[in-house]
Amino acid sequence: MLAAIGVALVAVLGIGLGARALLGPKKPKTVKQSPVVRIAEPVRFARVKGTGITLALPANPPELIAIGFHQAENPRSRDLVPLLDWLPTDDNTQAVALVRDGWGKKVVMFQLNSRGRGTGLDTAADVAVRDGTLVVSPVAGTVTLVKHYKLYGRYEDVHIEIEPTGHPELRVAAIHLDDIAVEEGDVLVAGRTVIGRPRRFSFAAQIDRYIGRKVEHTHFQVNPYPPVKY
Repeated sequence: MLAAIGVALVAVLGIGLGARALLGPKKPKTVKQSPVVRIAEPVRFARVKGTGITLALPANPPELIAIGFHQAENPRSRDLVPLLDWLPTDDNTQAVALVRDGWGKKVVMFQLNSRGRGTGLDTAADVAVRDGTLVVSPVAGTVTLVKHYKLYGRYEDVHIEIEPTGHPELRVAAIHLDDIAVEEGDVLVAGRTVIGRPRRFSFAAQIDRYIGRKVEHTHFQVNPYPPVKY
């Protein structure tokens, strides 16, 4: 009797082991992590005035085409101080020439003309890139907001906010994004963690006039937190 039971147990175990071999090893549980792109050491293109925060390039040449500084709509947005060579005028003819000569080889930065908003001329930055480029976070920090909204009340867009490490009083805002790769609570690495891709719009943007052709771009600015009504 005992011998028969032993034979039966061996058979059952054999069937179980055989089935496990067919199904393969059990997959371990994975922990969600923000995607990270391993690119060269991040290059800092601007400093947030009045702070120790610097902004890393959200993309590198040859994907990055140009950066245009302009007026943010929010009157409390912080001034951005360029850290690389740039054209501090709104001469779009000269900007087009610079972009043509440096296309895909170097970072070209310039100032866009006034939008009549009464805010600083360097309180926002439009980062123009080649179509489909992965955009990475310009700062180390934590995602505090991912929100869908209508740009100008008409166009689908996404607004992401990042709390820079050590600066809970500020938020780095990014808009004109698609294929969002992060969610609220994700921890980001400056110049390395992908946040999405630029969103393509049907209309021509202001920065297109300074590049000489229609391109995709993502907009960044740094705002106080909590938000101030204006």
